[in-house]
This record gives sequence, structure tokens and C-alpha cells, in this order.
Amino acid sequence: MEISSLQQFLVLAKTLNFTQAAERCFVTQPTLSRNIANLEKELGVQLFRRNRKAVLLTEEGQDLLRHVYRIVEEYEQILAKTGPYRSGSKGNLKIGYSSYPYILGICMEAVEQLGKLSPDIDVQVVFGGTRENFLRLLDDQLDGVFMLDYGLAEKYPELSREPIAPSRPYALLSHNHPLAQQKQITLRELSGQPFIMINREDNPDLFDFRLHHYLQSGIRPEDIIYAPTIKDLMVMVSREQGVGVLNEDGHLNTIGSVKPVAISEGIPSLQLSFIWKKRVNGQCMSRFIDTLRKVRDNQDSDGME
Repeated sequence: MEISSLQQFLVLAKTLNFTQAAERCFVTQPTLSRNIANLEKELGVQLFRRNRKAVLLTEEGQDLLRHVYRIVEEYEQILAKTGPYRSGSKGNLKIGYSSYPYILGICMEAVEQLGKLSPDIDVQVVFGGTRENFLRLLDDQLDGVFMLDYGLAEKYPELSREPIAPSRPYALLSHNHPLAQQKQITLRELSGQPFIMINREDNPDLFDFRLHHYLQSGIRPEDIIYAPTIKDLMVMVSREQGVGVLNEDGHLNTIGSVKPVAISEGIPSLQLSFIWKKRVNGQCMSRFIDTLRKVRDNQDSDGME
């Protein structure tokens, strides 16, 4: 039973005229007649008596009318209460970010701007590791995440992404390393020496992405040693136990004895992106994405001046 059929029944019961009721319901008269006939068939009773002179409610129709008034009224109250959620002017979003200061700045500005435009959308921003945030996104514990994008939207078709900023790869060298004073180097120049990577279980997708390019650049598997965390990797580099690679983010200058040098060839730049599930939070998410784009584009314009 469709609510529209009950609404049409209510209008017809008020007007007792198929032509007028059809006009008020914005349907054709044959459509109205068919819908009322289907409703009668579904209920198993005749609701109207029709003849050439008049349309009259039957006793069963009069009894149904009292119930339909209440049903339609409650339905309209529900629509009124949920309208702000459907329009995207009210709702909740939970956004995750990790250790990218530039991204945090854009995220918080987008939240601030959205708060001015749609104060009834509550956005909660939570900190977490990149892998942790991504798993929470897949598990519907987060609505969207800011993170380094290494082809996740292609690997997971349920995801959408909005690029925010390019993220260049840097070699991490000790200050005593022969290449530490270069402005940029190629990845191949690092082959033949110990190469430090974060353990694969920390972020399997990113690990596989980087390892593919390392091997293509002549870095041998037997030269790779592993570190449990980024902090451990940087400590090992500072102690001249090997070299590593990170993309441009908040970690690059956290240890003074490590020198980041831009990599010009051998591994591509990635994107810092906002990633979310396509089906999540409808209009609320759309409004957040629109605001995010405006903030990003304004920052890009400011950077070009």
C-alpha cells in the first residue's frame, strides 16, 4: 500500500469528484481511478459508489477515512522532522585524519565554513594512524578520511575520492650521507645500499606500491631491512643504518639528524585525498565535499598569487 494512494483517497473523499481530485493530486483522471481501484482491491472492500450523477463514500470508505486522516497526518509530520536530514542541512559526519599538517588545516577550515553554512551538520574530526583510519572507514566507523591516496579508489570500487594536494616522495638520508646535500636525486641512486621500509602489516597497500617501484629501480630484496614504525625508520636512518623514503608529510622534519631530499624519478608523486564511501550520508557528505573543494581551490589560488 503506497502512501500516495492513501493521499489520493483522502483528496477524493473530500471532493467526491474524480476530475477535481486528479487535478489536486497532479495526476490524470485515469491514473487516479486506477489507483483507487487498486486500493479497493488490496483492501478487499468498495470505498466509493459511482454513478453518472455522484461519487459517494461507502460505509467502509467512511470507516477507512478516519484512519487515513491520522496516517497521512503522521506521515507529513515525519517528513517535516526528517526534511533537514534529507536536504543535507542536518546530520552527523565523523572524519578521520592522520599526520599531515596541511591536510589538517584544510579539514578544519572546511569544518568551520560548513558550520557557518549548515550549523545543524555536526562534524567530528578524529586523529588516527593512516591504516587504522582506512580500516575504520571500510568498517563504517568513519564516514570519510584524509590520507595518502595510492590507488585505493580503483582497488575498492565502493570508495570515492577528492584530491586535495600532491605529495612528493623524499629520500630520508643521514646528514653524513654522500647525497644529503643534493637538491634532488633519483630512486636508482639509492640502489646498492641498505634500504629501510615500514613492515608490510602496517599498511599493505602502500607497502606493495612502494616495493614495486623500489624493485624496478634496482633495489634488491636482500638489501631491504624493516622497521616497525615511521619513528623507528627515522631513528635507523639517523644512525646511518640505511636510507628510506616517505612522502611529504608531517614526519619529514621531526628528527634533526635526518635530511629529506626530493626524489625526481623512480617513484611517482601521490595525492593527499579525502576518501569516503559513495553511499555515506547523502546530502551531508555532499555539502562537506563542496565546502572542501572551495577551501582547497581558495588555497590554490592564494598560492599562485
